[in-house]
Amino acid sequence: MRASRILPLAICLLLALTRTVIAQTSPEPKTDSAPSYGIDPAKSYPGTTVLRLLIEAKVAGDAAIGDAYADGYKSGLLAAAPDRDYWKSLAQSKTFSLPWPAVLVTDALCLFGGMALDSSLRR
Repeated sequence: MRASRILPLAICLLLALTRTVIAQTSPEPKTDSAPSYGIDPAKSYPGTTVLRLLIEAKVAGDAAIGDAYADGYKSGLLAAAPDRDYWKSLAQSKTFSLPWPAVLVTDALCLFGGMALDSSLRR
């Protein structure tokens, strides 16, 4: 093998090994959290209490996920359209109102003009 190919191979091998070592050193969850929550591991709890706690945990988790999604969605919108507030205020300040009598006259002229054109083409 040429010397120019050994260095990139050594770097790739080193990167692969460091990634596996980093992936294996994840922090272990704490197992002594039972006393901090007032839970006695040796005690047997009734099923209704466990079910109530699971439901409360699920509701709290769903609410947290919903809030995180909403926050991420808002920040994503702001990142996608940073000038949105400017254009919205500009559009609201430049309101355009139609002069309804002019609209009605234009519609009537178009209607009668179409009828006249249709009658002239039928002859």
